[in-house]
Amino acid sequence: MQKVLGVLLSLALLGSAPPVRAELCAIDAVPAATLLLPYFSVDLSKLTKPKRTETTTIIVQNIDSDPRIARVTLWSDLSVPTVAFDLYIAGFGTREVALHDLFRGRFPDSSAFLDPGCAPWGLVDKSDLQNAHRGGPVAGFGDRCSSTRGDAKFARGYVTIDNINTDSQCSSLFPSDSGYFASGGTGIASNENYLFGWVNNDNRKVKYGEIEPLVHIEAGSSGSGYTFYGRYVGYSGADGREPLGTTWTFSYAVSGGARTYLEVWRDSGTVQGPFDCGQLGVEGWYPLDETQVVAFDAEGNFTVKCENNPSDSVFCFPAEAGSYRFDTGRLAVPYGRGWTFLNLNTGQGAHQSYVSVRQTLGSGKRRGRSQAVNPNSACGQAPPSSGVPIP
Repeated sequence: MQKVLGVLLSLALLGSAPPVRAELCAIDAVPAATLLLPYFSVDLSKLTKPKRTETTTIIVQNIDSDPRIARVTLWSDLSVPTVAFDLYIAGFGTREVALHDLFRGRFPDSSAFLDPGCAPWGLVDKSDLQNAHRGGPVAGFGDRCSSTRGDAKFARGYVTIDNINTDSQCSSLFPSDSGYFASGGTGIASNENYLFGWVNNDNRKVKYGEIEPLVHIEAGSSGSGYTFYGRYVGYSGADGREPLGTTWTFSYAVSGGARTYLEVWRDSGTVQGPFDCGQLGVEGWYPLDETQVVAFDAEGNFTVKCENNPSDSVFCFPAEAGSYRFDTGRLAVPYGRGWTFLNLNTGQGAHQSYVSVRQTLGSGKRRGRSQAVNPNSACGQAPPSSGVPIP
């Protein structure tokens, strides 16, 4: 019966209407081989009381009639992989991952689906995982650090979810490890585009909820060049994934109680591991610079912010994943409303990125959240020069 249903659904999806056509080098919500949550922030002080804070839940869907395995990897805001686990997803099924549960040491159970059941690997101790994402020394990393130092209440970073080959389940590799990718999708990771995904941000205390698509990254690129995981395969193209954008535009409102926040993911081009906590900002690629940020008002007047200047020691979007309020500090603008152009390439060449925009009307009231407009892709551009890791 399930096989018949699968045939019928396939016919309905592909036969009765024009099929969804993948367009490489465009950021679009179509079946993908990799999903990206560009940024998350988990309030560690309220892990046992999630109804009193914003919670983030990832929803992953398999659009194929056959079961699939998705590998979920958490990365720090400086792109250090911290923990990973496999999700079995039934044909046409979905699985959910609540991020606050992971930081309580509770990982999705796979023993009922995978033979053998796969335990998570990496920083499975909850204290280690929390410290790895809030800037503290991590015992599992030899008391080295892996993220920026911010408000210690919050764990910060991003998430990738890869479609992997079924015979690769339980193989404890991160996407940054040798052998994870191989040409044609023959490594751990598969090049089959069968994943859909969403993220649900929910706060029951102030009664709001937001759901938006994850970033869908298709496999299908061939040859060497700039790809999404390119820095981990020496830009050989072995990962086969399309890269993201390099420039972005969005409208903003920062007057009358309105606020605009940016959630920004960036690619430093550096393979970064745990580092000496005292070396953050002293040696290595951090902080990232940017080419230019230009804010316009409705009449076309403009002000230039964060222009690349080697002598300038303060940057607007320094980490690989971060959240930024648009009207404060280096991002303060003299206009109440308008639009902004971001060129997030650096002085070392093209660097892929992703920008999500969240707006509020004050007092916890949300106005909306969406991807910024992406005029330009890193597809076909020369890979960035590799940065120097933080030692």
